[in-house]
Amino acid sequence: ASAGIYSATPSGLVFAHVNTGEIDLAASAPGTYVVTNTIPASGACQFVDATYTITINSAPVVTAVTNATSFCESNVASLNIALSSSIPGTQFSWTVAQSGLTGGSPGNGASISQTLTSTSSPATAAYTISSDAGGCLGNDTTITITVHPTVSDTTAAIITLANCGTNTGGVTGITVSAGQAPFTFQWKDSTNAVVGNTLDLSNVGPGLYTLTITDGNNCSKDLGPFDINSTPAVMANFTMVPDSGETPLVVNFTNTSQNAVNYVWYFGTGDSSTAVNPSYTYVPLGNFIVCLMANDGNGCWDSVCANVDVYLNSQFIIPNLFTPNGDGKNDEFTLRDISIGLKTLDAEIYNRWGQREYEWHTPNGGWDGRTTSGVLAADGTYYYVINAEGVDGEKYFRKGSFTLIRGK
Repeated sequence: ASAGIYSATPSGLVFAHVNTGEIDLAASAPGTYVVTNTIPASGACQFVDATYTITINSAPVVTAVTNATSFCESNVASLNIALSSSIPGTQFSWTVAQSGLTGGSPGNGASISQTLTSTSSPATAAYTISSDAGGCLGNDTTITITVHPTVSDTTAAIITLANCGTNTGGVTGITVSAGQAPFTFQWKDSTNAVVGNTLDLSNVGPGLYTLTITDGNNCSKDLGPFDINSTPAVMANFTMVPDSGETPLVVNFTNTSQNAVNYVWYFGTGDSSTAVNPSYTYVPLGNFIVCLMANDGNGCWDSVCANVDVYLNSQFIIPNLFTPNGDGKNDEFTLRDISIGLKTLDAEIYNRWGQREYEWHTPNGGWDGRTTSGVLAADGTYYYVINAEGVDGEKYFRKGSFTLIRGK
């Protein structure tokens, strides 16, 4: 018998050995082929041929669609990979090699849905996906997932109170242990206003504050809110009745302070008091600044001040008679006993011929009935010229006469 000759239809798309008919699968295109073995007649052997139909299936081509290959969501990544193939009914399986994270596991199916938790940086998970379409194995596909963790620790965070409601609050002690440098920090208050750009927060008032940490991969992590409390602010305040008047002036103070337990009053005269609602008598004339300092017993203070006006309405009265006879009664011509509130006084005494007998330049001065040289002036009528000014600013100018009578 002679050897057969192999041929295939369609020709050129499948490669078969001409002597053995062996199909070269790697070189042949997928499809259905008719392979013919032809044996020509030889001697007593007649011509014969035989055919066989063979189908070469395509290897599956895998398509993997992932929601992301790089994750920034804190230190946890929710991974989802959808698997498909060029051949319906393809079966998929995968293995995973992970480093710096947990949560990746081998499996099979048309999708990979896993939660990856990073434990260090860098954190990667390499998924190698295999495919099988009716015994035809596709080329393996590898997808590498990277998780960029920004790992921080708030267990040692220290919150500083905003004492007395002032801007003395803050947050310190937060640490960043993983992530790609450089880092940026942004603190915001409850109104979303930026109040700080460093890891530590300081010099803020009471309220809620949130920290956003962003690393060099542009991955962000929010921490908080941190609640900064405070002690209530002390608010010193008072009323007084009256706030002005003639000396001696009794002023009654009513304390209306809030969040305070201790008080110190300063009356503007050098005197002070720790009473809650004191009364004080002003004798000196003038405008006095009274101040109240209040505290809560925990170091929070506040103060407030007000003015008290103490005055005296002047009265200007000139006597018309005096008797300098040494009996201790009306022995001096003076204004000090009958006039009130004079700040300055200049007085001159003249006799009936216009001769100046005496003068003085003080509100407490007066004439005892003797001339400047010490001679007793005679009984009779004398004349005065007086200029004066009261403590209330009132000015006086008077000219007139009075009588000197010595008697027995």
